[in-house]
Amino acid sequence: MADGPRAEPLEPPATIAFVGLGKMGTPMAARLVEAGWRVRAWDLSPAALDAFAKARPAAFRRFGLDPAKMVDVLNASTGRNNSTELKAKQFILSGSFGSGFSLGLM
Repeated sequence: MADGPRAEPLEPPATIAFVGLGKMGTPMAARLVEAGWRVRAWDLSPAALDAFAKARPAAFRRFGLDPAKMVDVLNASTGRNNSTELKAKQFILSGSFGSGFSLGLM
């Protein structure tokens, strides 16, 4: 182990930043709320944020961060993937949703 000062462990009701309220993230964030943590969530989808906030209004507050900057943060970290790098700003944040995929292909 490294020598030096150690971080104090966090305990509820501390605030946790949570990125991603999809199929995995929503239940994880919900369990944190149930355990007494304050969750500050961010997601590319405003609908996901709204659904989470409506279900847990007392525990939820938006970050108030620019979505385009958050995509840059994700791309500079371990969250970088094809969707965040090539599609998020161009097709999702712009509101065009025109990536070329057609439901007729399904």
